[in-house]
Amino acid sequence: MDGQSAWVRVNRFAAKTFNTVYFTDLPDTNGAGKIYVTDSADVPIDQDAFVLWTRTGNQILETHHGRRPDGNVYDETMLVVSGLPADSYEIQGPVISGQVIVLPLDSRDSSSVQEYIVGSGQLEIFLNGQYLVLDNDWTEFGVSGSLSKRITINQDLAIDDFLTFRIDANGAVFFASSSGGGGGGGSLQDAYDVSRFINVVTGLPIVITGASGKLMSIQGDLEVTGVIDPTALQLTPQASNPLPLDQAGIWVSTSNEFMYQKGDNTAPDSITAAISGGLSASSLTATLINNTGSTLAEKTPVRINTNGWLDTIDVSTDSGALTIVGLTDGSITHGNTGEVLLSGCLKNVITAFSFGDVLYVSKTGDITNVKPDIGVSGFIAGDFVIKLGIISRNISNPVNKDFIINITIVGQL
Repeated sequence: MDGQSAWVRVNRFAAKTFNTVYFTDLPDTNGAGKIYVTDSADVPIDQDAFVLWTRTGNQILETHHGRRPDGNVYDETMLVVSGLPADSYEIQGPVISGQVIVLPLDSRDSSSVQEYIVGSGQLEIFLNGQYLVLDNDWTEFGVSGSLSKRITINQDLAIDDFLTFRIDANGAVFFASSSGGGGGGGSLQDAYDVSRFINVVTGLPIVITGASGKLMSIQGDLEVTGVIDPTALQLTPQASNPLPLDQAGIWVSTSNEFMYQKGDNTAPDSITAAISGGLSASSLTATLINNTGSTLAEKTPVRINTNGWLDTIDVSTDSGALTIVGLTDGSITHGNTGEVLLSGCLKNVITAFSFGDVLYVSKTGDITNVKPDIGVSGFIAGDFVIKLGIISRNISNPVNKDFIINITIVGQL
């Protein structure tokens, strides 16, 4: 009918310039049967053109010409040649069905190697402009979810045939399809269930935009192997240490302390207190060698023996008691060096001892809060009484405990 309009999708594999578009107008007898429309606009081979045609009488007028923007796509052609291929955009023919073909280099990306995600439906292939059906005319090469740069062609190719390989919006997120081909759908849970990947091109990051507030919530751990570049980092205050003691990390307490954990099974240190001068590292330490033949556990009272090595305390002898130097800052295996705390304050220690407890060296060389006396906990006359220190409250977080080290030889029973 005159005056009607229609959108016509012109395939990207048509000629770059539409010079003479023929239209057969059978109902009209006053024309020659063919109408010629001239379109002077160039349409790149890797785009789709959308043209609005309006029919008026025996004429077709183009009233609008739209093109999809030249996006970041992979679109390369491979020609079948009779001789040796000059580059990745040629393949020696004839090509026999079942032959494996390597994708041409990406000329838009510094001739880099192009890969696709097997099973994602990313890759489209055309033969002489005709769409090839995945798993019929060609098959993907590789395990589902993996990256591949090869395909298997399932039909013969003659000299001068050309294959076109295309991946739209390279750098976006693609979800693999368990059945293969045609692009993916479904939820993120579906994506996870079939081991899907996100393939991002270097320099073209995924961008998540939205209103102010949280745009993503991850209910679990997140591992990052690259650089994190935030404008700011917000940590949710924790009432207790959220990290296992054998893992290094940082967190913020509900008292707004910035905590650092070394991952050596000791209590975390307060970086806030450190900045204000409360460093646990302010304790005086010495690096000494363990030559006892066994491992010295953390916070073990130690002395220097007659050979100049670390040894455990023996309160029954002068040489075993009066030569005390401190407590081990961590476990020290035999033959290795380790730090020994000579004096100072250990912040945020985890201990069953109570605030105000005075700590001593026990009869067995460990730590006790029971004051040594004859007949108490194995002590006898002649044994030495050695005070190690006292348990106090942490200034920054009063519910935590500090161990103030103040080694004193009290006397001999």
